[in-house]
Amino acid sequence: FQRNLLQSIPADLPFANAWPSLFLSPKGQESDLHIDSFASHFWMAMIEGEKEWTFFDPSEIGYLYPSGEVFDVNVRNPNYEQTPLFQYATRRKCTLKKGELLFVPSGCPHHVYTTAASVAISSNYVDHTNYADAVRAFQQEAVDSQETQKLLRELEKAIAEDGEQHALN
Repeated sequence: FQRNLLQSIPADLPFANAWPSLFLSPKGQESDLHIDSFASHFWMAMIEGEKEWTFFDPSEIGYLYPSGEVFDVNVRNPNYEQTPLFQYATRRKCTLKKGELLFVPSGCPHHVYTTAASVAISSNYVDHTNYADAVRAFQQEAVDSQETQKLLRELEKAIAEDGEQHALN
């Protein structure tokens, strides 16, 4: 993976020490259908157990009944009377097993169901491939938050340093 620009920000700012994360999940735990915050990419490495992942193409968000970063549909037990467009959304599934690594690109709607008790490590991240989208997401929050404004300035410094490093190579 590319360098995570979030790891370049000072420890006193939001998200500086948020990742990596350790996920301890009992069998049967599931997430809402969602998109990860601030246009971040995501990876997960499965240490033990299994998780079933369901992905939807971002172009089909209109079928998913968006409500912010989550969606008002039940992926595992859909009610097509309440959410009739959901039946037209194309699902892609995979099972993440012990020893495997999964990448979720920025903006990809996904649902996760733990099929066997699991231990995993993961991280959301921002690099040069999703930097512009992440900045737009943070800018929406920055209107009311001085901390987020500081975070944006630090991300700008980090991307400029990355550009200098790439120019030297």
